[in-house]
Amino acid sequence: MTTAAMSQVRIFGDPFAGEASASALRVFLQLCFCSGMTVAIRCKPEPGSDSAEIPQVSRAVLPAAERALILAALDQVLPSTAPVVVFSPHLQGKDALELANLMWPKSCRVMLADRQRAEDLLHKVRAELRWAGTEDPDHSVDALQLRAWLRMAPPAASGPVLHLGARDPAAGTDVAVRVFARHFAANGHRLRVLLPNGDPSFCGTLRHLAAEYAPQGVDAVAAIEIVIAPLTPEIVLDCVAVMQPMRNLHDAEALVCLLASGRPVVATASRATAPIFAARDAFVPVGGRWLTMGGGLLDVCEPDMDSLADCLHKVLCEPRLAKEIGLRGRNHVIAELTADRPAAPPIVSARRTTAKAHIVLEAPFFAHGAASEVAIASALALLRRDNVHLQLVATQPFRTGLAEFRNRAPGLAPLFSPNAAAIDLWLASGLPLRNLRPKCSVFAQRFDWEYGALPSALSPLLVQECDQLVVHSNHVQRTLTSGGRSAEGICLIPHGVDAELFNETKQPLAEIVQWKGSLPAVLFVGELSFRKGFDLFLRATLAAARQGLRFCVVVKACAGEQQPVKSQLGGLIERFQRTPGAPSMLFLDRQLSRSEMAGVFRACDLLLHPYRGEGFGLPVLEARACGLPVLITKGGATDSFAVGAGVVTIDSKRRLLDLATRHLAEPWLLEPEGASLAAALSDSLRGLNRLQHEARGVASVVRESFSWDRAALSIEQLGERAMTQSRAGKPAAAAVVAPRHSLAL
Repeated sequence: MTTAAMSQVRIFGDPFAGEASASALRVFLQLCFCSGMTVAIRCKPEPGSDSAEIPQVSRAVLPAAERALILAALDQVLPSTAPVVVFSPHLQGKDALELANLMWPKSCRVMLADRQRAEDLLHKVRAELRWAGTEDPDHSVDALQLRAWLRMAPPAASGPVLHLGARDPAAGTDVAVRVFARHFAANGHRLRVLLPNGDPSFCGTLRHLAAEYAPQGVDAVAAIEIVIAPLTPEIVLDCVAVMQPMRNLHDAEALVCLLASGRPVVATASRATAPIFAARDAFVPVGGRWLTMGGGLLDVCEPDMDSLADCLHKVLCEPRLAKEIGLRGRNHVIAELTADRPAAPPIVSARRTTAKAHIVLEAPFFAHGAASEVAIASALALLRRDNVHLQLVATQPFRTGLAEFRNRAPGLAPLFSPNAAAIDLWLASGLPLRNLRPKCSVFAQRFDWEYGALPSALSPLLVQECDQLVVHSNHVQRTLTSGGRSAEGICLIPHGVDAELFNETKQPLAEIVQWKGSLPAVLFVGELSFRKGFDLFLRATLAAARQGLRFCVVVKACAGEQQPVKSQLGGLIERFQRTPGAPSMLFLDRQLSRSEMAGVFRACDLLLHPYRGEGFGLPVLEARACGLPVLITKGGATDSFAVGAGVVTIDSKRRLLDLATRHLAEPWLLEPEGASLAAALSDSLRGLNRLQHEARGVASVVRESFSWDRAALSIEQLGERAMTQSRAGKPAAAAVVAPRHSLAL
């Protein structure tokens, strides 16, 4: 084992806390530093939550040298297999150890400090490193070779775009030149095409392509510099971005070096490049389409030229974003693509002791959001039914601890497995989508999308590569089939409701009942965003108040998977509250349990959800299960489960959108008609007693028709079919059809 591999350790714990564990952490940190170890500290579970700013209470306590040492360790990035030492208050140690195992599943060893002497702990760390040995992951590069790349300064605000080219069509050099000539040469940008094995005839071909694709009057040839030389850091130093529209994985070692340079890499996203770009946020993905060439002998992913142009424009016009993407790419190389790192523990295949299908649910279980709630509900139903062998895999972010998770999902914590093998069905959820296929018979991906057309960057992943796509509404199913996905490769599994919690017989949330008094409460649940129609909600309630109707407003803000609670339209709340004649508003932005959330529905009198875009609309279903009348947009994802008694629909029209990212077709949302919305709310408030009676009359039918047990049954059936394939020795294959909106060049 190399000296570097033996000298790495990650610490999980808070060095600024007042407990004895924090003092022990700092002693261990100093000893590691004096012993030549490279140390990284993670203070909190959530990625990016480590602040380089030391809290005020610690400034006067810790010496300056000690503070500097902690700050240096906070910024350190290590291989994902480095050993982890957990420092935690004694009574919380077991949970902290389990959480660390989930956060770093590839770590060669996760151990609890638990009052051990620093010298003994360091000895154990080194012993574990020697015992683990080293490994070279696929496509990894030697640390010595990467050293100069990892030390490169961040990209400047301006400079050329680099493309590492080759005559081999797999490199996509012709695509890079065509796109640059057509879209960027006229705007003062420069392209540097590096040809390590170039020849004069190919250089001439590229210049001809540049002249052919350039707009009239633009000298694209002059904007393209062709260099025949080996790839070195010096050639990349003044570049601001890297463009690699590969048809297949080409020169993986060089690609890893370019990622390590800290320059944002714009590259084709496909199963061929996924081993390099396993972390999708480490590069800018370009869409494409798998083509079979050479009489079926060769599969290539033809990159989409428009998608490539959009992605490159994005990084060139937003230097701050480009720098962030480049840094994530560099960190990904350190974590996953450096050779001679400590070896990860072996994946032990589960031995089949029953005839049950082996299913993995992968999701951000420790986050708060739709993907987490849906995965937890599915897992609880599968566990309760006990018809499959179930394992759970947690993904980032880890925003809650195990104690909170146990309260949210009793019985699920023991099902977490850092490594899983011999899997029949692997069902992944959450963003970003998994682009590296796990080891399983059938790889399935949950997909939720509101905009009516697929982003180009998700093709071919969703169109051709996933064995099975799980969607929850006809709306998303139509989006996928119109993008070219075969209907046979899509499984429609509507969401369910917990009938024990979401019903009309339990207690309402006392906070709302006391606040609203005798007034009816109009409820909004969701992100405070344009897509969810929060602005329309506020306008409609103001219009109803102007007509003399007396009511109040309750807003339960929910954060999206990648957005804070008060995102996008949160500022409208203050304007609403300052508006003369506006109804009183109760704004709830704290995290509520599922039981409390059900109490919110029961405490209110009407749900108004004038959405522009929904993948399903779970709050609408939960409100109906509680016997609450709903006012919703007509023509969207809720059409399949929100019709009939207790439902008032709002007329809408399709609204085409000009989004920053390229889509396979023109994206769109629904635009509820303002007059119809205002009239529907006013009429509903006037006839509220009748609507409430109707809604309560069908609540039990809603709960029976849309249960998590039914959703779990569908997942079980997918697992059973996957098990049949696995035992028959037939690998699953995704259905491939020609997209209606072709990506061919």
